[in-house]
Amino acid sequence: LTVAPNGKQNSYASRAYAHYALAERGDRQPRSLSLAFLKPVNSGDYAAGGIQALTSVRDNMDKVYGVCADSRNEFNVIKGEGSLQALLAFVAE
Repeated sequence: LTVAPNGKQNSYASRAYAHYALAERGDRQPRSLSLAFLKPVNSGDYAAGGIQALTSVRDNMDKVYGVCADSRNEFNVIKGEGSLQALLAFVAE
């Protein structure tokens, strides 16, 4: 979340912190939320639009399949919600 990959630094040189993170826990089959990005995000605010697309697919999967995780923790820098420390504590439990 705060460390960039070492490869392609001369091409990309992206060292940005994550703007959104989601961690889920439970004994259900893992799921992919990549469906959120089959259609490009076309809003003027790509960060908020991407987060909205991902959380919408997550919520819709919960509606269709039933709750897919026993618990979850997330942070959203765009909205100023959650924290890295709380997410890391959740993952470490």
